[in-house]
Amino acid sequence: GNLGTVSQTITFVDENPPVFDSMEETTLECGIDTITPYTPDAHDTCDSSPTIAMTGSIDSRVGGVGTVKETWSATDCAGNAAHADKTFNFVDTLAPELSGVPDTAYDLECTEALPQFPIVHSDKCDQTTSLNHVEEDSRGATCQGVGVNTRTWTVTDASGNTVSKSHVTNFHDTTAPWLKVDDIPAPSTLTCGDSIPVAAVTAADNCGGPTTVTHTDSPDFDSVPGVVISRTWTATDCSLNSASQVETITVLDECDFKVSSVFSGVSFEVSIKVSNYASVAGGGLDSVKMEVAVTDPIYTADLRGIFFHLNAGAAITEIYGNHYTSHQVDEQGQLDRLTNDVSMKGGGKNAHKYNVGIEIGTRGKSKDDIQSTVLIIKGISTDDINDTTGEFGIRATSVGVGKNREESSKLFGTPTCCRSA
Repeated sequence: GNLGTVSQTITFVDENPPVFDSMEETTLECGIDTITPYTPDAHDTCDSSPTIAMTGSIDSRVGGVGTVKETWSATDCAGNAAHADKTFNFVDTLAPELSGVPDTAYDLECTEALPQFPIVHSDKCDQTTSLNHVEEDSRGATCQGVGVNTRTWTVTDASGNTVSKSHVTNFHDTTAPWLKVDDIPAPSTLTCGDSIPVAAVTAADNCGGPTTVTHTDSPDFDSVPGVVISRTWTATDCSLNSASQVETITVLDECDFKVSSVFSGVSFEVSIKVSNYASVAGGGLDSVKMEVAVTDPIYTADLRGIFFHLNAGAAITEIYGNHYTSHQVDEQGQLDRLTNDVSMKGGGKNAHKYNVGIEIGTRGKSKDDIQSTVLIIKGISTDDINDTTGEFGIRATSVGVGKNREESSKLFGTPTCCRSA
């Protein structure tokens, strides 16, 4: 019944350090993301609450991009310690910022200057950014000062991210060119048959581009008498803006010819000019002005009668002038005699017949010796004088040279007149 006692001591030791849970690398966007305060987890087989502490941190970021490496330790109650690193990678995948470029296109006149913009550029990571500017300008390609200017600004950050913005400025020409006033001829008056000299009219444009100067006549000028022609000068620039000014040209409606054919007596030259006339100052053209003169270089004469033809329907209402004596009208065109002294009878087949006969002055040069006269014939125009089938006749007495003026003559000739129709 002897009893012995034996003691056994069991010692529990902890020789294993704690173990950190996941310490994988984390990627963050610089300028946006930050490291959120945290404590990593670690576990130990013997110590349920090991002591965890950060023992160091290395920040190698440049311009916000790079790594932050934190070193952590976990120590259990037995003094066993473990160490682990946590790495945060800061990256820049976002484009930099660019401001100051308007969103809408500008429309400007060709004379306006290209606007300058306050361009601002930056990056969320505070990296150094570079600005590049490219410009394309089509002004002057087809029309001076007119075209499109396109400017593009590009910003690049240190990570190679870029952003670009473009702005378009349209340059227009909406202003008409101007004709140089001194080049536009003053109002002029021409006789039918004359040609109008074409002036050297020039123009200028606010954009400095070429201008085309043309002219049109209304009505078309073709020695058309009795009208006022408006010659419209038009300057057109390459943007098709135009401006016009009018040159006024009056073409006189008149007959201006000479009579020298003779069927009785001596042949000599008599000039006749017939033009439309306003019998009332400032009034309309209501009459014909007939100017008759002996223009022969050798012979002189006393004018006694004028004969001519009128178109059907024309009616003379009055005739006056310093040497006017009387007149007769024969609508049948058979008039060849006013008085014994004022006659176009030549005998037989030589008789010349007319619609109208006008007696000038009196018989004999002792009372009046008329070498030229002016008559106003109211109620007709030069268009009423028949120059197609008719002729003018002149009766003259006291024809001769110097004091020897014993001859008489009956002259005729076909007028050359302008016509407005």
